[in-house]
Amino acid sequence: RQKMKLEEMRYAISTHPDFKEEKTKLQRFLEQRGHTCIMLPKFHCELNPIERCWGHAKRYTRAHTNYTLPKLRKIIPEAMDAISPETIQKYFRKAKHYMFGYLEGHKAGSDIEKLIKTVYKSHRRVTLAV
Repeated sequence: RQKMKLEEMRYAISTHPDFKEEKTKLQRFLEQRGHTCIMLPKFHCELNPIERCWGHAKRYTRAHTNYTLPKLRKIIPEAMDAISPETIQKYFRKAKHYMFGYLEGHKAGSDIEKLIKTVYKSHRRVTLAV
């Protein structure tokens, strides 16, 4: 095993039964307090619509604050309220388009950016451009 590469070692450890059953520090912390912790698999952040919502809220906050603690405490709830349901819907739709692009085997970057361009054929239906 001395000649194993780092990736081979990681794989060997990750498949070992003792390692598979080990909980993370975060999981133990939350479960000790009566919560359930469900860890999502690693994935591209563009597949998680909440990331776009956080980005939207951060842009709003930066544009409307002087970075003092009292102002931040006031503006952060406003920033979250500034995200309309329509915008959240748009973020979910975009994440779905990315997901389908990855499932079809497209790579991140310009390849997938071209794929997710939307073509609106009606106000109720969005299709992927090909």
